[in-house]
Amino acid sequence: MPSEQQKTADTRPSLWNRNFSLVFAANFLMGFSFHIFGSTLPLHLTIDLHAGKDEAGLVLAVYVIAALICRPFSGFLADSFSRKKLYVLSFALFTAFAASYFWASDTHIFLILRLLHGFAWGLVSTAGSTLAIDLAPSERRGESIGYYGVSSNIAMAVGPMTGLFLFEHLSFKAVLPVSVTSCSLGLILAFLIKSQKREPIKNDVISLDRFLFLDGIKPGLTMTSVAIAYGAMMSFMAIFGKENGIHNTGFFFAILAVGFILSRVISGKFYDKGYSRSIGSVGAISAGIVLAFVALFPNPVVYFS
Repeated sequence: MPSEQQKTADTRPSLWNRNFSLVFAANFLMGFSFHIFGSTLPLHLTIDLHAGKDEAGLVLAVYVIAALICRPFSGFLADSFSRKKLYVLSFALFTAFAASYFWASDTHIFLILRLLHGFAWGLVSTAGSTLAIDLAPSERRGESIGYYGVSSNIAMAVGPMTGLFLFEHLSFKAVLPVSVTSCSLGLILAFLIKSQKREPIKNDVISLDRFLFLDGIKPGLTMTSVAIAYGAMMSFMAIFGKENGIHNTGFFFAILAVGFILSRVISGKFYDKGYSRSIGSVGAISAGIVLAFVALFPNPVVYFS
């Protein structure tokens, strides 16, 4: 006889319906485009364009800064308008700016394009995550967040490896068509998503809490500190590996992605059980310890562990 817990699990609505699968796949393709380009851009700037590390760092930083500035407003837009339409529109902008790098010939042009691309990223990533939550059953919302994030982690596993392989064996010009093609396919899948009509939240009074959730400041600061370290790591880990004589640096991103996937699947289940604060604390502390080890002991064993 099946237990009560098994009966409950069997009667839960399916998470992997057509629309959630489409938004999962679209997010993977967008993430693949992001990682295949982002992992090779620092090398292109420093090797091909002879930019200094400070210039390369600025080009990479403006992307994240633009996304951060955009996110509070993108959340407001996601609540005020159709999330499907906002997702498709912002996805189209993201794809258009990805294609614009074909005409970038120096660091100044890259700086401007990365700024605009960052705004599009902040908008599409917010719209996509809120749409994914809408498409998932309410009983499995924590799992849906975890699995949706897995799509980005899979992209992280294969994107940098593909990008670094193309860069080393062909050139940066070979990276761009693959990145744009991946974005374009993701845009097609995003367009095919069918979401239920949701009445927008109407509020005639524009107040601070429309853009800033005060109770979320403390966890937001924690996530910001982790995200800063994560962004620096993703941008410069390939260069860091080469400077310390570590080969096949693309495998670092694949191993990192496997860890992310496992943690997302596990943490999603714990989130549904009410352990959200504990998950965040353990994750932030673990990330700090690991990054300290990589900085203090730059050898292949620690690098790939």
